[in-house]
Amino acid sequence: MRICLVSGSYPPVRCGVGDQVAQLAARLAAAGEEVHVLTSAGAAVEESGSNPSIHARVSTWRLHGLHALLRHIARINPHIVHVHYPSLGYAKGLAPNALFIWRQAARAPWRSVVTLHEYAMFGRKGRLRLWPMVRFAHRVICTNQRDGGQVIKDHAQAEGRLQIIPLGSNVGSLAEATKSQSPAFTLPRQDLNWLVHFGTIMPNKGWEVMIPALQRLVRGGLPFGLLVVGELQPERYAYHRRVAEMIGRGGLHERIYFTGYLNQEEIAGILLSHRVVVQPYTDGARLNHSSFIAALAYGRAILTTDPLYLLEQVQHGRHFWGIIPHDDRALAEGMKRLAQNDGLVDKLQQGAREAAAYFAWPRIINLYRGAYQQLMKA
Repeated sequence: MRICLVSGSYPPVRCGVGDQVAQLAARLAAAGEEVHVLTSAGAAVEESGSNPSIHARVSTWRLHGLHALLRHIARINPHIVHVHYPSLGYAKGLAPNALFIWRQAARAPWRSVVTLHEYAMFGRKGRLRLWPMVRFAHRVICTNQRDGGQVIKDHAQAEGRLQIIPLGSNVGSLAEATKSQSPAFTLPRQDLNWLVHFGTIMPNKGWEVMIPALQRLVRGGLPFGLLVVGELQPERYAYHRRVAEMIGRGGLHERIYFTGYLNQEEIAGILLSHRVVVQPYTDGARLNHSSFIAALAYGRAILTTDPLYLLEQVQHGRHFWGIIPHDDRALAEGMKRLAQNDGLVDKLQQGAREAAAYFAWPRIINLYRGAYQQLMKA
């Protein structure tokens, strides 16, 4: 099958959806499919003629760029066009949405698929923008039951075309990390118990809670540090400046270490050498948080915030340890509890490894290939 994956962002652009598309493209190609990725132009993406082929050609995703987008797709001549939505590069442009209306009207020969990485999170107006995709796609894919349920609530006629395929880890998994590198840095304090946090530094990651929680532990004389797999750039981003100022005011420069941007092997090395991952999301643990999925994939003991709704496949006390969002006292107690209870950490690691099977890439690739093959036969 010749598959065209469409994404507004692609590595090295920092975007979770773009990272997910990169994983999907590489793994579909390894499974024997011919894969093309159509993404934004001028975004430092290196084009490639190998499999997967990377086409950084789309100069705008606004509605007036639809015809150019169609020309790029026509040159690829795919059997399947698979749009991933949203992604950073679209910048709310409507060309990806209108693509589905055009395909229906023109009866284009290719079959259309959309993966909605977020749906229930959008308000009514945001979900209305997605109407063309949900209405006209041959297959609508959501990454979790909550999003899928909201799609059916809004569009009952989509039920026969809806499929749940979860996210996979954007940084590999425990099963794949056989030759991971040792971290290429020296932590400022070797006497501390370093807990890991990773992902893009954003307000929803819980920094306003993590920093005072760490201060509580320090004031209590406890030897904790936070190893952050990510890059702090206060000179570029206002929120990063705010985080840097909070760290400075708390006197935590030796207790919070930022690794900077790391490749997949380096991230694997850190995850394999540290047992506890701290992810206090302000909006609670969700199955479309890629950093949460990655921590499961590596079988880590995860300290995170209680989900705002029931999650399939994972639960507190077995697959992760949940605490109240926006509560630095609860987070400090959770960090202390996991650091001092090896039995609980062992239990959570075992639970994470069990849950990881549901989010494993071989399973996900089989589901996607099966969906494509069904559409080819229809």
